[in-house]
Amino acid sequence: MLSRFHLFFCAVVFSWAVRPSAAASDADVYIESRGSGEKSDFVWTIKRSRLEALPAWDPFSQEAPLSPYKAVAAAAEFVKLRLGLERPEIWDVSLFRLPGRDNLWAYHVYFMADSVKEEDKPLLNVVVPPDGNVIVPVKRVIAQLTDQLRWVEHADPKRDLQRNITKGDTRFLVCDGVSGNKPPVTMWDERVAKHETRVLEGTGEPHNDEQARLIGKAIKYATQYNDLLLAYLKSHE
Repeated sequence: MLSRFHLFFCAVVFSWAVRPSAAASDADVYIESRGSGEKSDFVWTIKRSRLEALPAWDPFSQEAPLSPYKAVAAAAEFVKLRLGLERPEIWDVSLFRLPGRDNLWAYHVYFMADSVKEEDKPLLNVVVPPDGNVIVPVKRVIAQLTDQLRWVEHADPKRDLQRNITKGDTRFLVCDGVSGNKPPVTMWDERVAKHETRVLEGTGEPHNDEQARLIGKAIKYATQYNDLLLAYLKSHE
């Protein structure tokens, strides 16, 4: 059931050469979005400061910092408070990689409940990072997401990059689901892999043809922008 949802992630990343402002350094880092209709979806994000404080885990050499039992308990408490469900049926429990540094993992705990309204069914997917505190998703209106992408119709990557560099902003643009969740570039370079991530507003799972068209243009824009930025970074090393 929940596996039908297709995730697209998008983010912006800071260069090591630039010290970010306090507000920017604790930006929301995009994890995923899920929707069950054409009117709204939910997005999961985590504060940069919280992400960096999470314990790393090497599955080959140590026990997980958070047990499956504790993850399920936290998830069950969330759906009880949010959806009024008492001991719902568990569909699946799995681990997935969080964005950021290596060996950061979180649990997906999937529940099943026919009594939940269709528009709230994405909430049956609960994300539990290794600190044991459920990430609470935020509901978004699809029409607003589409409007947030209108900028891409007339975007100029060269002009935008020049303006951002002037402001000391050397961040890569990323659309998840493209290039294996890496910043889209024509030729991959290790410099890109060293950067951190956050969301481009309006991107995510497309719910209609217009949103899909705009996301496609945003991916093309991000690739052109990143190619230019990478060339700039290479020339200034």
